[in-house]
Amino acid sequence: MHTSGPGGDTRLKLRVTNGSGSGTIDARGCGSSSLSVTISSTGDVSGKGEGFRASCPVFPALIGPFTIKGRAEGNGLQLVLSGDLDIIRVLLSPAVATQPGGAFDGKYSGRTTTSGGTVPVTAIVNNNRGSITLNKAGCSPQSFSITISPAGDVSGQGDLNCPVQVATAVVIGPATITGRAANQKLELLFATNQGAPFTATLDKSGN
Repeated sequence: MHTSGPGGDTRLKLRVTNGSGSGTIDARGCGSSSLSVTISSTGDVSGKGEGFRASCPVFPALIGPFTIKGRAEGNGLQLVLSGDLDIIRVLLSPAVATQPGGAFDGKYSGRTTTSGGTVPVTAIVNNNRGSITLNKAGCSPQSFSITISPAGDVSGQGDLNCPVQVATAVVIGPATITGRAANQKLELLFATNQGAPFTATLDKSGN
């Protein structure tokens, strides 16, 4: 667990693994002080830190060595840092890691042209997973889920409940989607066990 707090002129960072943790407390104009903690199986926290030099201009600043007591509650830590002159109470919450987006993330739009006319198609992709929607006139939107591999291969599935006319056949029923993502486009092939497959090309239209 990686936690941080409380902000302002003083900031405490603590990384905890398997009940043991180490970190720093930083105060503006005072530098950085190291600290360490242990967390018992019942959630009790104990530890110690080096503290800051006497010339530190921040108050409270934990001048000199300090002790740490507290509790692990839920996903956070409630700590009391006690020095000879100062006491600081801190509530630490888990830091949220920012996940990198997928290479093909974004919004896409296009259409498929069949014997029954043109059907608008849109897609939203996030972390290389997304949904595709067919908006055929006279029918409710038809949604399909897709995943995109790092190499750009598209696969997905869903139920095509509104029939699509392809040549002389009607395409309807459980559908699979295959295709490729490349050059800011999605090239898709929709196929069911009834009727011929049909294609759609979608261009990236936004993030």
